[in-house]
Amino acid sequence: METRLKSTMLLMSEDLTGEQALAVLGAMGDMESRNSCLIKRVTSVLHKHLDGYKPLELLKITQELTFLHFQRKEFFAKLRELLLSYLKNSFIPTEVSVLVRAISLLPSPHLDEVGISRIEAVLPQCDLNNLSSFATSVLRWIQHDHMYLDNMTAKQLKLLQKLDHYGRQRLQHSNSLDLLRKELKSLKGNTFPESLLEEMIATLQHFMDDINYINVGEIASFISSTDYLSTLLLDRIASVAVQQIEKIHPFTIPAIIRPFSVLNYDPPQRDEFLGTCVQHLNSYLGILDPFILVFLGFSLATLEYFPEDLLKAIFNIKFLARLDSQLESIGGMDGTQQQIFKMLAEVLGGINCVKASVLTPYYHKVDFECILDKRKKPLPYGSHNIALGQLPEMPWESNIEIVGSRLPPGAERIALEFLDSKALCRNIPHMKGKSAMKKRHLEILGYRVIQISQFEWNSMALSTKDARMDYLRECIFGEVKSCL
Repeated sequence: METRLKSTMLLMSEDLTGEQALAVLGAMGDMESRNSCLIKRVTSVLHKHLDGYKPLELLKITQELTFLHFQRKEFFAKLRELLLSYLKNSFIPTEVSVLVRAISLLPSPHLDEVGISRIEAVLPQCDLNNLSSFATSVLRWIQHDHMYLDNMTAKQLKLLQKLDHYGRQRLQHSNSLDLLRKELKSLKGNTFPESLLEEMIATLQHFMDDINYINVGEIASFISSTDYLSTLLLDRIASVAVQQIEKIHPFTIPAIIRPFSVLNYDPPQRDEFLGTCVQHLNSYLGILDPFILVFLGFSLATLEYFPEDLLKAIFNIKFLARLDSQLESIGGMDGTQQQIFKMLAEVLGGINCVKASVLTPYYHKVDFECILDKRKKPLPYGSHNIALGQLPEMPWESNIEIVGSRLPPGAERIALEFLDSKALCRNIPHMKGKSAMKKRHLEILGYRVIQISQFEWNSMALSTKDARMDYLRECIFGEVKSCL
C-alpha cells in the first residue's frame, strides 16, 4: 500500500489541491509512513495551501507531522504564525481550544500574552471538554518551559488556576446528569485534570440515583477511563444492570462490565451481576465485533469469571483465524528498565543471574526473572541469557523453559514486575484488574511475583542508588511478596 502511495505521489504534479494533500497526509499517518521523499513532497503542497486551511485542519496537519517526526523550521514558523493570527481573532471556545492545542504541539509551543488573554476571555463560556483541552495544553507548555521560571511561566501557572476554578464552578453548578453526560461523551477521563477529578467523581455520586438503563453504558465507559475507584458508583452501575437488564441494549454490556475489570473491583452482588450481564448477551455473541468479543473475554478473565458460551465463541478455529493476522509483538526495554537491569545484575551477583524481557509459555511478558536455590542463592542461567530488550519468537525457540521444570529441589523462580501509573487507580494505590490477573497467572505458572510500584521506586526514600539496591535485596531475598 505504501509503495503504491509513494509511486502515485511522485507522479503527481505540484498542482495537487490542498484538500488532496491533507488526505494523503492522513493516509501516511495511518500507515506510519516516514518516507522522507514522500513527506517532503506532501508538505511542499501543504505549505503552498496553508493559508486556506481552517483551524481544525491546521490541528490535523500539526498532529500528523508531529507523529511523523517532520522537522522543518520554515514550515512550522509559518504554521505557528497562522495559528496565532487565527487565535487573536477567534471568540468561539471550541475553536480557541483547537488552535491552542495545535500551538502546544509545535516545536516551540510558547504562547504570548495576547494568546493567554484570548484563552481567559472565553473561559466563562467553556464546557468541560474545552477546559480539559486547555489544561492539557498549558501543562505541556509548563513542562516544556520548566527550566525558565520567568514572568510568562508565572502567567501560565495563573491560567492553570483559573482553568481549575472554572472547571469546579461548572461541575458544582451542574443541575442534571443528562446535561453532564453530554459533556462526558467526548471527554476522556485519563486526560481530565487531576485537580478536577475528585470534583467530577463527587458530582457523579451526587446524581447517582439518576443512573439508569439509558445512561449506564456512558457513565461506565467514562469511569473506565478515569482510573479512579469509586465503589459507590460501581455498586450503582451493577445494581442498575441487574434490575433493568431487559431495557439495556445487549451491545452495551461490554462497556458496563469494563470498569469492574479495569479497576479490579467486585460489587456485593458480583455473581448475580456478571451472570445477568452475560446471559443477556449470549444470543448475540456470534454477531459481536471480534475485538469487542475478545476484550469482553479479557474483562471477565480479570474478574475470574469464565462463562462457557463465551469461551466456546472465542476458542474455536474459525474465530481465532480471523484474529491471527492482527496480533502484534511486544516492544523492547526503555532506558529506565535497562538501568534496573544493571542494578539487578549487581544485586544477584552477575548479568548471567537475571533475565530481561522474558516471555513465558503463555505469552506473558515478565520485566525481569531470576532463580534462587533453596538457600536463597541466585542461580546463573549460563551463556544462553536473553540479550537486553530482545524477545524470543516462540517459547520453544529460546531459553524459555516450561516454568517449574528442571529446577533444583527447593529452588524458586522469581518474576519482578515494575508497575507504572497505569497499573494503579489514580485516587488510591489499588491495583487494576489487568495487573492483578497477570500476577495470578504468573503464580499459577510457578513464579514468586514481586510487583514494584513506580511511585515507591521514585520516592524520596529510594532517591539514591544504594537505597534502591537495598530495596531490591529486601524484595528478592526477604519474605516480601509484593513491594507495593
